Amino acid sequence: MGFSGRGNGFRGGWKGIRRGGGRGRGRGYGFKSSRRLAHSSWGSDEPVQAENADPKTSTTERKSLDRRKEMDFQDSNSGVEVLSAGSRPRLGWLYNMASVTVLDSISEKLVQGADLFFIGSDGADFRATAVMRPYLYLSALEDKVGELETSLLKLYPELIACCTVTYLEDLDAPNHLSMREGRPYLKVESWTMKESNDLRQMLIPFQRKNQASKKKLGVADAAELEYRAGLDLLDDIREYDVSPLNRIAIGTRRTP
Repeated sequence: MGFSGRGNGFRGGWKGIRRGGGRGRGRGYGFKSSRRLAHSSWGSDEPVQAENADPKTSTTERKSLDRRKEMDFQDSNSGVEVLSAGSRPRLGWLYNMASVTVLDSISEKLVQGADLFFIGSDGADFRATAVMRPYLYLSALEDKVGELETSLLKLYPELIACCTVTYLEDLDAPNHLSMREGRPYLKVESWTMKESNDLRQMLIPFQRKNQASKKKLGVADAAELEYRAGLDLLDDIREYDVSPLNRIAIGTRRTP
């Protein structure tokens, strides 16, 4: 879908008359600001949940599919048009968001997303679904993020969707003002928030042990860090506590 940048994202007040018993109006999530036109092209190029559960689908995935069908039925009966893959781009006011998990028809895995509720230019309500995998940032001792990535993919392949190296400004670094491109961080994406949280819980013991060991090392022992490998290189975990809805708002910008 090509989300990029940290723009203003979607802004929209959810207050208004409750229409029907749907999830759109009347179930706000605290997004309060002046309304702004947002361009919704979701549904045109995003993989959507499968219509029928495959025999190989797990119990959790089948339950998610059943809940999803109930949501679609509830929203449709409340007068909210549910956009699907291949729908034409729509223009509308965003007034509410709800966190969901859907079954990706390509990877056949549950993925994190959000239902976005809009008022169209014709006054009719419609719902689009945006998919954004949760992620966290990991830093490595001696900035050896490549070796850290190799170990993570070997140990926790079922919890990780993909890894990419990105450069971020580390405000805790004593020389951060002189660093032109920032410090390398490993962006680790998971399929859902549960998997992202599970991964973090597994990494916390390594992080605490490594940071305690680093504090004990003197200047003469600093060279010992060069011989560390695997999860012994894990230094810090960041941006793990950002909710799915905030991820969507931060990482998405759609304007006319």
